[in-house]
Amino acid sequence: MNTRNKTGCKWMMRLLALLFRERLAALAHDGIWATWTRYQFSKCRPYNDGTLEMPAWAVERWTRQANTPYCELPESERASDREQADKMIAVLCGGDWREWDS
Repeated sequence: MNTRNKTGCKWMMRLLALLFRERLAALAHDGIWATWTRYQFSKCRPYNDGTLEMPAWAVERWTRQANTPYCELPESERASDREQADKMIAVLCGGDWREWDS
């Protein structure tokens, strides 16, 4: 590949990165982080001073999950992570990749 083509590829990759960066950041915040935070808060006991008490079962479960590598998670928990990965793939590919063979 000549220098001109390499420069063109680098420019195109930077442009794609900038375009996808905001879409992926929005997904990470709105579709993953905010959803997960609301779920966690919904499992807590609220107090009048604004603090929340997280139940022991939640602390135990989420600590275990956070400390377990993906490849060692049970299938049901890996499936949940795959759902989040599918959302990211949809942003990158412009749709549901599982429909490509249809």
